[in-house]
Amino acid sequence: IIEQNQIKEYPEIFIEKYEMESFANIRERANKINELLENSDKERIIVVSHGGFIINFNELILNTSDTIIGNMSNGKNCHISYYQVNEKNKWKLICAPNTLHLG
Repeated sequence: IIEQNQIKEYPEIFIEKYEMESFANIRERANKINELLENSDKERIIVVSHGGFIINFNELILNTSDTIIGNMSNGKNCHISYYQVNEKNKWKLICAPNTLHLG
């Protein structure tokens, strides 16, 4: 089992051994998604992705490296988070990651 803290500790080993996407590539993709969201005229947008991307995206949009933990009472997989963006493109976490929809 690969733990997230192991991946951040030894990224080059895990990236090569498990053919993982590099953190630089994930960050670049997160920037592109952020730009797309900021320039959209849509009122509601859903973004679906894997945990590695979501962690990097949270760091980018919320300017925090803190791991955001919500209600995972129904397991850790397939969680939903809600964000809101104001007129100045500032993100606000409305609902932390949760799995209540699986209950």
